[in-house]
Amino acid sequence: MLAVQDYVLPDLNNEPRAPQLLRDKVARGELGQKAGRGFYDAKTHDLEAAKKARDAFLIEFLRRRKNHDQP
Repeated sequence: MLAVQDYVLPDLNNEPRAPQLLRDKVARGELGQKAGRGFYDAKTHDLEAAKKARDAFLIEFLRRRKNHDQP
């Protein structure tokens, strides 16, 4: 996410790079799901439920986009 934000933010926003909060987390090794800690702590959050919710959102988003793009 850090690299993506650094790449796209200058074109999408007035920010020249990703927020410092994200940089600090990466520097501490808080890399999200692969590290078990990031913005959420794997010990206190149901990561499987979060993954399912994320996947359901993306599937619905793409389904609606596909239907919208069809003539």
